Amino acid sequence: PKGAPIGPQMQEGATPADSNSFKVTYEDYPTVMIPVTLITADHKEIPPGYYRILSAKKENGYFLNFYQGSSLVAKIAAIETGDDHNQKSLNYAKVIPVNDSFMNVIYGDIDCNIEAVVRIKH
Repeated sequence: PKGAPIGPQMQEGATPADSNSFKVTYEDYPTVMIPVTLITADHKEIPPGYYRILSAKKENGYFLNFYQGSSLVAKIAAIETGDDHNQKSLNYAKVIPVNDSFMNVIYGDIDCNIEAVVRIKH
């Protein structure tokens, strides 16, 4: 009948069975492999390795934080693009070569789509 529920009945205050699927996806922070040493704007080195990337929004803009384990290795300024780079995932990060001197780091989550161009150490 019109107005009848279309799914299974739930008790008041109950949580839908699939409600954790979004939370789990959102809390899995993307990990990238950086194949070369990168140099931040403040001349800090990001050595080759695997990094978990998280975004941070401050008064003066967005930043990408590079973690190994629980240690913050580097923080770089990023710009908001609104471009999801045709990624299928809600959370993503990729390191894309621009040329022999720069890498582009793209990042997206439910709050933002940001990117930063970072210099390669020669």
